[in-house]
This record gives sequence, C-alpha cells and structure tokens, in this order.
Amino acid sequence: MPGKWFRTLLMICLFCLSTAVCFAYEKQPPQRLAILPIAAPAAADSDLTSSLYESLAKELHVPLNATLQAVEYIPPAEISSAMAELHYTVNDLQEPQHLRALAEKLQADLTVGLVVKDLYEYQFYSFWDHILILRSSVALQLIGYSRTEDKLLDFSARASYWDEYTPAGTIPELAKEALYNVLKKASLKKYIFPLSKASTALPVKEN
Repeated sequence: MPGKWFRTLLMICLFCLSTAVCFAYEKQPPQRLAILPIAAPAAADSDLTSSLYESLAKELHVPLNATLQAVEYIPPAEISSAMAELHYTVNDLQEPQHLRALAEKLQADLTVGLVVKDLYEYQFYSFWDHILILRSSVALQLIGYSRTEDKLLDFSARASYWDEYTPAGTIPELAKEALYNVLKKASLKKYIFPLSKASTALPVKEN
C-alpha cells in the first residue's frame, strides 16, 4: 500500500540522516584545553594556589566528558614539558606572544591561567577602639588564549577588606570573592560550548 511504503521510505531516510550526523560528530576531534600553573608571589601559600587551580579546573569541567570525549584536558606534565622546551617560566606567560607560542606548541584550542597580582594581609591592634584591625587584599588576573577565535583573554578582579578582624576578611575568603568575580567576567564556558562547534584552530598571528 502506498501509505505503508511511504512510511517505510521515510524511516529509512531518517535512519540514514541520523547515522550521517552521528558519524560527522564522531569525526570531530576533541577540543584541547590547557590549564596553566598558578602564577603567584612568594607570599602565596600552596593551599591558596592549589585551591585556585582546582576552582579553575572545575569551571572548565564538561559534564559527561568521559562519554562524549568532547574535550581533552592537556596533562600538567605535558604543559610543563612544553614550557621547559620554550624556556618559559609561569610568569613569562603573562606576555601575549609567549601565551600564543605555548598554545601553538601544545595545539591547545583554549589556554587559561590565573595570576595572583597582589596579595597582603596585615593585623594590628587599635588602642583607640580596643579592637584588632585587619587590612587585606587579593587581586587576580585571568589570562588566556583561544586559538579557535584567535583571541586573547584578560580579566581582573580585586577583593579588599579594612575593618575589625573577621575570618571573612582573610586572604582565603577574599580570594574566593575575587575568583568568583573574575570567572564571571571571563565567562569561559562560551569558549567550550556548544560542543558541536569545530575545534580546528586558526593560524597564530605574529605581532
């Protein structure tokens, strides 16, 4: 019957189309993401830098990536090796040309890192008010480079406190506040999603 044949033919066409789409998606290479070591002054302790790194990694996490294989996170050892070959320290990566060069060497579609630009905490007793005063500040800079868009990323945020002592004014808490604000400005997810976009990198432009 014509109706039956039409439905059968339609199902076959839909099956072929869905298979072609799946096949095309599977052929796309995963986006390569490089999370740089934290650049921080000597005053920053390891707990702070570790917390900043983990928070940045969490921000770049792709749900179900183990199944989708949409993103490949470049291992820290590979990043360190590439930096050593280029003779770069983590502070050198604050220069745009060095950041581009590292991304090219790693073939990273997105390279992101955090820099602790300022960090201090002072406590002193106010004899006038008979209270302990806390003065502290944390300034963070997010740097990065998107090879897919040939775009440099540069965002900054600061959190400060100057008043009667409270744990909310200490460096770890201020760092959380500054990190939240800088990540909100950067909106890194837009450089990863949608996952279906091509991850073919553009040629790097020399300055």
